[in-house]
Amino acid sequence: MGIYFDSTASGLLDPEVLDLYVEALKKFNYNPASLHHDGRECRLAIEEARCRMATVLDCEAEEIIFTSGGSESINTALKSVTIESRRRGRKLVSDAAEHPATMETLRFLETAEKREVDFLPLKNGRYDLSALRASLEGSAADLISSLYVHNENGMIYPLAEIKALRDELSPSAKWHVDAVQALGKLSISFKNIGADFMSFSLHKIGAPKGIGLLLARRNLRLCPLIHGGGQQGGRRSGTENPPLILASALAMEKSAKTVEQNWTRVSALKTLLLERLRASSQPFREVSDARSVPHIVLLLFPGLRAQTLQNGLSERGFDLSIGSACASTKDADPALIALGLSADESRHAVRISLSAQTREEDIERLVHEIADLLTRFGGAEH
Repeated sequence: MGIYFDSTASGLLDPEVLDLYVEALKKFNYNPASLHHDGRECRLAIEEARCRMATVLDCEAEEIIFTSGGSESINTALKSVTIESRRRGRKLVSDAAEHPATMETLRFLETAEKREVDFLPLKNGRYDLSALRASLEGSAADLISSLYVHNENGMIYPLAEIKALRDELSPSAKWHVDAVQALGKLSISFKNIGADFMSFSLHKIGAPKGIGLLLARRNLRLCPLIHGGGQQGGRRSGTENPPLILASALAMEKSAKTVEQNWTRVSALKTLLLERLRASSQPFREVSDARSVPHIVLLLFPGLRAQTLQNGLSERGFDLSIGSACASTKDADPALIALGLSADESRHAVRISLSAQTREEDIERLVHEIADLLTRFGGAEH
């Protein structure tokens, strides 16, 4: 395994979570819808895990819907709101720097449901509340969708201000928050945030892949994305996976207990990274800023294309991303353009993810290798 600087794309599997998962596969690998003893035991285990997750997220247990991941959670929320509000047919509001799971879903709804979609521009790389106000004053909305933490530069969205504008100007609009990158980095209270929906992907915090959560406010009418046997109160059909749910509950509890100490540690690691880069005398620009989580550091190296830098670092044993893993195959990432980079600058942007598992010596080695690659290949377009 390489030296890992890509936890924004996926957290490393927690060994304790893995051990629990393996044991749960032996004990709880039955259908929780079955009425025999083992099936009932699986059902009880799921509901107990659901309650533990609800404690972490400060929500009601019945507000949790298990999904296959963040993309399904986002699709369910956005499509459900649009279908349920079809008679009104008012616009859907998001922003131009959204994650592809939201952006592409809204584009689908724009075409398939003939809905107006307002992708708000950002201002100086930050969420523009004045643009949201202008959009909502212009015409009422059925849906507002926003990130909590941006997946490419770590920007923390102003959720309290977004809610205030929704309540003032379009109180009937449903509000969805993509909190995939917030989990494990910030303490989260669904109750206090006041959103109607929140989406999560649990492999970001050390759980196995294949599970996400959608929080849907109690008593909110929900149109399921997946129909079938009517599991989870008819909100998401399909046989639940007890071992995966149990492992994820443990991962959530562990991450929630260490949010503050990890923030302190990762902030120090980010400071070290930037200090060592400055000391290397190689030109770079930080695209993230003080209003971002320290775990996601977006850097621009004008002397070398990101793909060349990533390839060189990969050959030397380092794992990191050029922007979002969900957009890394594109020539110019639209989200980076929306964040204020030019098309050419976006091709020089590298995302370095820091976590509590990152070691100081790994940062020292990373900076050394970046400086060496820039010295060898900088100034030439590769």
